[in-house]
Amino acid sequence: MTMNYYNSIEEALEGAFFDGSSGEEWRLVPDWYGLRSGQYMVSDWGRVINLRSGHILTPSPNGCGYMHVSVMHAYGGVYPEPVHALVAATYIGQRPEGAVIRHLDGRPTDNTASNLCYGCRAENAQDALLQRRCPQQMDPEAVQAIRRMDAAGMPVRMIAERIGCSTPAVYNILAGRRWGWLS
Repeated sequence: MTMNYYNSIEEALEGAFFDGSSGEEWRLVPDWYGLRSGQYMVSDWGRVINLRSGHILTPSPNGCGYMHVSVMHAYGGVYPEPVHALVAATYIGQRPEGAVIRHLDGRPTDNTASNLCYGCRAENAQDALLQRRCPQQMDPEAVQAIRRMDAAGMPVRMIAERIGCSTPAVYNILAGRRWGWLS
């Protein structure tokens, strides 16, 4: 299998059927991100192109609905990388320590630069609450009911069945990984 190596960014974009009239802006993924230097560009619409092959990468959802693309890292190996992380790094800048990437409209498939921002976990949890996109449409009353049932000694599987959510969702709530901010 032979790879196409393009001499310029414009040539690679032409190879990806990019006409330049759409208003879509393309930028190189910053070197500090850890991908092969100069090999990938990201658009403000959330698309990723491999400059070596000229192909726009096809994203696929992970188990939580966030879109990922397979990319070559600087240290070797091809790994899935969240599209929203690539877009945020390229258009917003380096993520502050402890910050998460927020999808302002609550849809994990909308990776446009204008839909992303950095924030803390509490802000992200508040977004989830306001947008009703919590695990299994969880609400604070259900979370508190889960905690009460657990304190009463009810098995996690039974709690999940009563609430109408998955067993891992209950474990995450009880461990404080989800809804830990709610007292």
